[in-house]
Amino acid sequence: MWVLQNELEQFWADSEKQTASPMDLTSQERLPPEPRLQAAPGFGVDSPNGRVNLELKHPQAEWEELQKIWAKQEKEGQKVIQDGKEIVVTLPIEEAKNNC
Repeated sequence: MWVLQNELEQFWADSEKQTASPMDLTSQERLPPEPRLQAAPGFGVDSPNGRVNLELKHPQAEWEELQKIWAKQEKEGQKVIQDGKEIVVTLPIEEAKNNC
C-alpha cells in the first residue's frame, strides 16, 4: 500500500511540473515553430548582423532582404568567426583569380 501511495504522489508531482499554463509563456515562446507565414508575428530572416524582423511588411520584403545579403556576400565574400578567428568561406571571383 505504501509503495502505491508513494508512486501516486510522485506521479502527481511530476505531472504538475510539466503542465504550464499558456498564460505563463512569454510572447516568444507562444510563437509557432519556423517556418512561419509571411506577415505573421515573428516572421523574419536571419542575417549575418542578426535577425531582420519582417512581420507586417510587403510580401517581397523577404526577397529584397535576401538579395541584399547575397549581393554583399558576392561582393565581399563570406566570412565566419570561429574560436575567435575569422575564417574565409567564400571569396569574390576577382579576388580568387588574383590569389591563384
